Amino acid sequence: MMSLIKLKTIKRIFIGLLPLAISLGMVFPGHVAQSVAPTTVSVLPAAADGALTQITDGQSRDYAASKGYKDSTGAAGAGRGKISYSTKGGTGVLTLDHMNVTTDNGLMTATGGDGYLEVVLVGPNLITSNKSTIALTSNNVRFSGTGTLTISQNTAGSAISTTTAGNIDFATTADIALKQAAGSAAVSSAADITLTSGNVTVGQTGAADAVTAAGNVAINGGNLDINQGTTNAAMKVTGTFNMTNGAVMTKNAGATGNGIDTTGIMTISGGMIDSSITNANSTGIPIYSAEDITISGANVKAMGSAGHSPYGISAATGKNIIINKGSAIEALGNTNAINPAHLTLDDTAAWTAMAGQTASTATKLTETKGSDLVKAMAANGHDYVRLYNEVTLEPKSSTFDKYTASKDHTEITVAVNPNGTALSEIRLGNRPLQVGRDYVLNYNGTDPVSVTFQVREYLETLPVDRHILTFNFNNGATADFVLNVVDTKPVEQPVNNKDNLPKTGDETSILPQILLLTAGVFTIIIATKKRVLSK
Repeated sequence: MMSLIKLKTIKRIFIGLLPLAISLGMVFPGHVAQSVAPTTVSVLPAAADGALTQITDGQSRDYAASKGYKDSTGAAGAGRGKISYSTKGGTGVLTLDHMNVTTDNGLMTATGGDGYLEVVLVGPNLITSNKSTIALTSNNVRFSGTGTLTISQNTAGSAISTTTAGNIDFATTADIALKQAAGSAAVSSAADITLTSGNVTVGQTGAADAVTAAGNVAINGGNLDINQGTTNAAMKVTGTFNMTNGAVMTKNAGATGNGIDTTGIMTISGGMIDSSITNANSTGIPIYSAEDITISGANVKAMGSAGHSPYGISAATGKNIIINKGSAIEALGNTNAINPAHLTLDDTAAWTAMAGQTASTATKLTETKGSDLVKAMAANGHDYVRLYNEVTLEPKSSTFDKYTASKDHTEITVAVNPNGTALSEIRLGNRPLQVGRDYVLNYNGTDPVSVTFQVREYLETLPVDRHILTFNFNNGATADFVLNVVDTKPVEQPVNNKDNLPKTGDETSILPQILLLTAGVFTIIIATKKRVLSK
């Protein structure tokens, strides 16, 4: 048995070494998971259009100096632009600076690691490629910067792709345009796709889905515009589709392809979707999920082929379609605009429904309760349906008087009932009003319940006229407020100058008139005396 002295000695040693162990652990945090930048990044060689070669930290390649490339017009020796690479901060950063090249070998690849490769866009960048243009394996790729990128993908490969586990993130503030003629997806992610900002346009003429994700898709901002010219989906998602903001537009000209087609749950809680089947004979469905679809506070348009698309919006057999208040829906199909089998319309809001065989023949349904509308839609087989919640203003009109003594020379408050939507802006004609300057929002807790137009800050700046202020809501609904600006200030009457004689109470001095009269009389007397004396 160890003696008490030895135990105390071991304890002292352990306590003494503990700070050192903590310090070493902070300096060398072994087994802490960290994202690793790509171990190998390869780009086009500078001299000629050959196989991609590795680029390392701090290196750059100038393609204008080599004269070994065609530009996007096909002119020989006219290629230009610069690629530079940095790994500072542990992230690979590849900058495309005014690139304009045509290549048979793609533009860049990245292998190894599991971190992000940041592709920074500077100025306009135009790439024409006959092989996968931007291809990564286990790494993720994020596009940023203020420049633009146009990729014309011919012959083979994808414009932008990852394999193994790489995500694709779009976070630019400008435009990315992908013209995909090869028989692969223009954007192909082995994992997730995220759109945060900027505009991504895809034109697909190759026989493949235009945008594919083996994982999930998240639309949090920006605009995604897909034109699918083949018999495939505009967007095919193996995982979930989640949208909170931004806009997604899809057009399918093929004979069978769906617009947005997801295997996982589809949740649309904001933003705008406009998905249409433009081929009159297509059996494609604009919006389809193999799982549940939930739409809340969003503006969704799903226009199928009137004679062939079974639905505009549909989930798989036994799955739910839930449309919550604050949403505006327009849909067209052949059997029903919206698959009514497991459809739920929020009963906490009053709905307005236009229904018929086409938009031009649609009439207003009498039902306003969600559950009643679902029954009516299922019973009558409406091919076309437009659903929305009415937004109301109280009052709908008011008068402001510029005359300060008037009772109408006061601020104007308009109560807003958004019915589940959110006020996005107020416009006077084409000019958006500025919140905090032209009007203020009044809240009940966290919800804005009214708008106040203040006197000096806004109302007095308006000319006398009839003004239409349009309240715009995030689901596409609008409401007009009529503001009549008048001026009842009395007009001052002109002074009556018929007689120049002083009026009663006139304080003007009459001395000059008296003196003038006296002088005249005196002159007459003198003249009379002279005539008498001369006789």
